[in-house]
Amino acid sequence: MSQNVTWNGTLTALAGYSGTVSLSCAGAAPATCVVSPSSLAPTATGAPFTVTTGNATAAAFNFSIQGTDGTLTHTQAVGLSVNTDVTWNDTGNTSAAVEAGESAVYTFSAVPMGGGTFTAPVNFACQNLPALTGCTFIPPSITAGSGTTPVTLTIGTAGPNQGSDVRRTGPNTRHQSSSEGSRPLMAGQIARATILTWLLAIPMAGMLLMAIGGGRISPRIEVAVCVAVLVSLALLAACGGLGGGAGSGKGVTVSVSPPSISLLLGGQQQFTATVINGSSQTVNWSASMGTIDSTGLYVAPTSVATPTTATVTATSESNPSSSGSAMVTLTGPTVTVTVSPGTAALFANEAGNNWPVSATQQQFSATVTNGTSQTVTWAVTGGSANGTIDSSGLYSAPANVPNPAAVTVTATSALTTSPGTATVTIQAPTPVGTYSNIQVTATATGGVAHNDQITLTVH
Repeated sequence: MSQNVTWNGTLTALAGYSGTVSLSCAGAAPATCVVSPSSLAPTATGAPFTVTTGNATAAAFNFSIQGTDGTLTHTQAVGLSVNTDVTWNDTGNTSAAVEAGESAVYTFSAVPMGGGTFTAPVNFACQNLPALTGCTFIPPSITAGSGTTPVTLTIGTAGPNQGSDVRRTGPNTRHQSSSEGSRPLMAGQIARATILTWLLAIPMAGMLLMAIGGGRISPRIEVAVCVAVLVSLALLAACGGLGGGAGSGKGVTVSVSPPSISLLLGGQQQFTATVINGSSQTVNWSASMGTIDSTGLYVAPTSVATPTTATVTATSESNPSSSGSAMVTLTGPTVTVTVSPGTAALFANEAGNNWPVSATQQQFSATVTNGTSQTVTWAVTGGSANGTIDSSGLYSAPANVPNPAAVTVTATSALTTSPGTATVTIQAPTPVGTYSNIQVTATATGGVAHNDQITLTVH
């Protein structure tokens, strides 16, 4: 139904005029046309009056406001264009309940009033919406010339429900094996063998010369020579001879080459061992950190708590009490901690919500690179007002959005002073509750807004 329109006017008296004038609508006036007051005395400064007009049917009216004192009559032409008005009809439920993040849908019918079609565009709007919501209409407006039109209103809320609903460790293995090899006799052994050889050769040579000269060797001398030979052989065997017997172990040392090196983590180095004064060059290899094979090939570990020193040892197999060693200084990249995922977005955990735990919780994991332990300590910068995190890395959002909304989660390893970090952005959802005074308005151009009331419940 069209709304009444009011005009304000004045009636001014000319010099010397002193009468009373009656006012009325004249011509093709609309159904409603009221002048108030209906009569008054003009004044030099202007006597005020109002004209109220309206019509229930859309049309254009051209009429006049007439004033007469019975002798003189004056008219003022005016015009009025009456457009079709609009009224709402509910075609569905006026109440809806959703989880935060879902959308509530309402249906209406926009009906032209005062004519079969709208003579001007009709626009829609929402009022009294709760925080963090928005409304959309389909269609967004009604064009002039359209008739009764179905309208769908969607109110979107903010929240987690969008319309619908390794740890690795590298143990340091100690590998122990043996290495075999033959080397020439050492200088001491050669000297001893030479002396004993001469002791044996002298009596033998004497006997040979006497035989060549045709001399006769007495049985007593022969016995003496034989005894000397036997004693020489015994001494030669006792001193290790030419290397054929087992040594006594006295004075045996083992030399490892190179004696000291610096090696990157995970790197390799070939070591050699020399057994001095021993009867065998066979050694057993071992390492305090990393691994070493039977040939002396050392492999450094891939990670350590801090750059440190490893000992490589070669032990004589025939004389286990004799060994030599080399020092390996291990170097490599620093220990770092990485948190995964690096970023996350959650919602403030409002009381009374029915959301999935994924909306307010995030599981983090930490990797300690170049470290011997994957153990970390979890924390939330700023304390419990920014949320909490347990020993497994499970973070829980706070009940309210903190300021700032970006929260830092840290994972700290005892092997380094630099923690790993991740950022959690806490988002604000539409507040949980029931909102029963939401106004949906439809306004025809040139008219006033017509309201319909709906209710929204957010869980």
